[in-house]
Formats: sequence, C-alpha cells, structure tokens
Amino acid sequence: MEGNPDLKRLIQYLKSIQAGPVSDSTDLAKLLIESWDEFEGSDAEGMRAYKLGDGRTQNVSWNPPLLKFSIERHGGTVQGSSRAERHEWTIDIEARTAVPEKLGFE
Repeated sequence: MEGNPDLKRLIQYLKSIQAGPVSDSTDLAKLLIESWDEFEGSDAEGMRAYKLGDGRTQNVSWNPPLLKFSIERHGGTVQGSSRAERHEWTIDIEARTAVPEKLGFE
C-alpha cells in the first residue's frame, strides 16, 4: 500500500465497507477516479478516470480484493451509433489491475 496517497485512501475506504453490492457508490467513485491510473490496464478500451464520474458507474460490488462495476461507453454514439456499449470492469485491488469485459449494447 506504499506510494500513492490516493490509492491508500481508496484501499482504506474499501476496508471500511462490507462485501457485496455497494448501494451508494458516490464516494467510492471519487476515490476510484483519483487512483485510476495506478491500475495496470486502466486505459484499455479508451477508458479514462473522468469517465467514472457523474453517476456513470452502475452495479458496483465489492468482494475483496475485487471491485466490479459496469459502465456505459458512448463512443459509438459520437460516431453515429444510437446505442451505447456496456462494459464490466474488474479491479483487483491487490494485483493493481483493471480488466474490462464487453457486455453488449444498451
């Protein structure tokens, strides 16, 4: 847990909550945004930290050491598509990795 103070705050927050679905992920999203670049693979699929804000993360769950959430990606809509692609991200807090999986379209 050495190093980045933002990552330390995220880890401390996760230690303070129960495993399972996270009903209010507002604070968690802020902490995740601040530490996003600490996770290998966090830039996959064109993902950037700011995209985690504004309530875009959904279905958040914490099952140590894994944090999972889904997020709509609107890149296709900018290019003319009428549907948003949905990704599920798995963040391994211990391994410091971020892995996306495409779930389909909304």
